[in-house]
Amino acid sequence: MKDEKAKVIFDKQNVIETRKMDTAKFQLEQEKRIEELQKTFLFFQAWVKKGISRNSFLETLSYYHSFVLEPLTELIRIRYQPTKRHFGLKHIERDLPYEIIRELENLYVINSITEISFKSQQANILFFKVLKEVETKSLDSQHTTKGEKNG
Repeated sequence: MKDEKAKVIFDKQNVIETRKMDTAKFQLEQEKRIEELQKTFLFFQAWVKKGISRNSFLETLSYYHSFVLEPLTELIRIRYQPTKRHFGLKHIERDLPYEIIRELENLYVINSITEISFKSQQANILFFKVLKEVETKSLDSQHTTKGEKNG
């Protein structure tokens, strides 16, 4: 990953030390976060629906951003750039595939309650598609790791 390595420009006395990432701990934290995202994503859909039924645009927009787009963006980052899951939208164009960026851009452009209703459904579909990809990727890496230990 291109942003992982620090480029030290000036360190004559070798003060700067780098540490290796504990991959097992990192993987466990990622798995816990994915579980949490899955549970909370579904739970907070009710808030978005309630805002839609009340026809409260600004409140619903706030829920849509907080409880739909932010967790979706985090999950997508976990899928493509796991060490940058906290980055939100920062540098997203350079971190994610073009197609995913276009899908996210479409979901972020909102002008009405009707759009929030429609796009939250699209976001829901994308969320579970990406979740499946993340789970498949995780299973594949577990099988590879076990194979390396046994082989």
